[in-house]
Amino acid sequence: MTRLPNRRLLALALAAGIGAPALAQAAEPFTVSDIRVDGLQRITSGTVFTYLPVERGDTLTDNKVGESIRALYKTGFFE
Repeated sequence: MTRLPNRRLLALALAAGIGAPALAQAAEPFTVSDIRVDGLQRITSGTVFTYLPVERGDTLTDNKVGESIRALYKTGFFE
């Protein structure tokens, strides 16, 4: 399995719009209107979307952000 550096996952999280609430304390929940994946070199964005437990239209909370990041790390594609 190919692993990507931690910086790639952080960039992915920020690009997907889930990183901002993770960096802020007690972020207000919001509705996800779009998810964009940038910077991938060894896996496709479709692979990320398969494992990402967030979709457009979902309400994103602090707990959901943590769950999403853990789910992506659990795939083994990221370090």
